[in-house]
Amino acid sequence: FFFKQKTAYEIVDCDWSSDVCSSDLEVMEGPAQIDVVIGVDSGPERIVRVRAGADLTLNITNPDAADEFHVHGIDLEQSVEAGTMVTFNFNVGDPGTIEVESHATDTVVVVIEVV
Repeated sequence: FFFKQKTAYEIVDCDWSSDVCSSDLEVMEGPAQIDVVIGVDSGPERIVRVRAGADLTLNITNPDAADEFHVHGIDLEQSVEAGTMVTFNFNVGDPGTIEVESHATDTVVVVIEVV
């Protein structure tokens, strides 16, 4: 088995990811909508790319428990009862990363990469 070590000139962003190269993900143009169901399609490995300046609707449902969600960097926060969908409408702004967190479980439910 032969392994060729890459030089700094050969390394690209996706070489650092164990699963999916984020630069390979489709970029959603605005207006965009993201739907998240806790325990089904949620977690820090869920990465969605959205074009900078896009208007975004983010729908989150925790079918099993009351929850409180926080959109970091946008500073939106809302509590909901179990099984009730919460909707956030906002402009994603400039390029960067927006993490959406559950305060009930203290985990990231989706990562929005603004490109």
